[in-house]
Amino acid sequence: MGFADIWDQMFKSFMVFVGVGIIWLRFIEPLFADRRLSVNLMIITAVVLSLTKLATGLWQINRKIKAAQAIIEAATAPQEEEA
Repeated sequence: MGFADIWDQMFKSFMVFVGVGIIWLRFIEPLFADRRLSVNLMIITAVVLSLTKLATGLWQINRKIKAAQAIIEAATAPQEEEA
């Protein structure tokens, strides 16, 4: 897993955080009477969703790396000759 992969996943996670904030402020915040409660719930929701996106993205990258390593090991393993 290289720097570019981690950077990409972190950027996608940040975009989820910003997107949740924009959607929350536009559609959900008017439903709350207390603005402080709304902002706290928005931050908690945005953090949880962005961390979930980051974790699943890194998990998928790790899974792809293991699959590629398995293919390489299968291709380079010495093959037994049939008698």
